[in-house]
Amino acid sequence: KDCESLTSITVPSTVTEIGMSVFESCDSLTTAVLSPGVPYVGYAMFNSCRNLTSVTIPGSAAYIDQMAFNGCASLTNVTLSKGIKTLGSEAFGGCSSLTALTLPDSVETIGSTALGSTGLTSLVLPNSVTAINNRAFTNCKNLTSVTIPEGVTKIGEEAFWCCENLTSVTIPESVTKIGKEAFRGCAS
Repeated sequence: KDCESLTSITVPSTVTEIGMSVFESCDSLTTAVLSPGVPYVGYAMFNSCRNLTSVTIPGSAAYIDQMAFNGCASLTNVTLSKGIKTLGSEAFGGCSSLTALTLPDSVETIGSTALGSTGLTSLVLPNSVTAINNRAFTNCKNLTSVTIPEGVTKIGEEAFWCCENLTSVTIPESVTKIGKEAFRGCAS
């Protein structure tokens, strides 16, 4: 916080522990690189870094904690490497400029509102995902198509709530539960 001059950061591979909100609200920060070896992206690590546009996350980061990039409205380029297993709750929530994201085949869990209110236009979930949690993609107003892979068994409550331009969803036969209001407000 209060880091007005910081425009870029590279977290070295020697870092093994990351505290809460390390770079939160660093408004001048535009680029962040986490080096291979960094074990995770910490809780609210880059929360509300409004001018952050690019981030690289190595496969050594097993999870992206809650609110890690929440409110990073300028974020357009996210590189996620294979090895990341979990996107925590609100991990990329409110990243309204994030129009495309490739999830690696290692991602198993997408937390509540993990990608809610992003600018995503289409989404192909990797085969490693087994459940879509509540509100995972809620309020993604630009989302037009979603491909859910075979192996997903649950689509949580309000998972795609208010995705008002969603016109195409592929749901595999492996899905046994669709939560209440999962597609409510999908006006298209």
